[in-house]
Amino acid sequence: LLFRSTLRYNLIKKWLIIIISLTIPILVYLLEIFIKNYIPNYLNSINYFTILIKSTAFIFVIIILQTNRFLVRKNQKKFLYNTLITIVIGILLNSYGFMIRSVKFIAIATVISYFIYFMINEYSFSRLKISKIQFLSENLIALLPLSLLIIPQNKTTVLITLLLLPLVICLGLKDFKQIWGKK
Repeated sequence: LLFRSTLRYNLIKKWLIIIISLTIPILVYLLEIFIKNYIPNYLNSINYFTILIKSTAFIFVIIILQTNRFLVRKNQKKFLYNTLITIVIGILLNSYGFMIRSVKFIAIATVISYFIYFMINEYSFSRLKISKIQFLSENLIALLPLSLLIIPQNKTTVLITLLLLPLVICLGLKDFKQIWGKK
């Protein structure tokens, strides 16, 4: 039962990250069109938004999966400890960005802070059960939102995403059927 619930957790985590990461270019493109047409004074903000939205995948996994996993395991102290560590890291990274007066660095530091928070929580779950290699392989998908930081945001990215999304959803459904289809 524990093995099955871990498989389900990892599957949901993986597909949340993939689907959210693939919808990011589409959302940014639509938001850019909206800002250009309705509130052009805020066009510069799109540069920072495209960076900050990369943290969405981590935020969803943290809120939807990790928080509940800590609660179910009655390990709120560990969750609080992980949160406090991440807050300190976030303050240090964002303070540096503030000192060098770079809003772009602050946005990137925020995404990195959420990534660290995600990884610390994941490590807390698996620390006793699996090797470091297995831990890294299970969480390799978490690099997808970070990779979007270096991919240029343009119409081509949106088109590729729209073409990939149905294929990815079909693969995801196949994964879910394998886990939930077993009795």
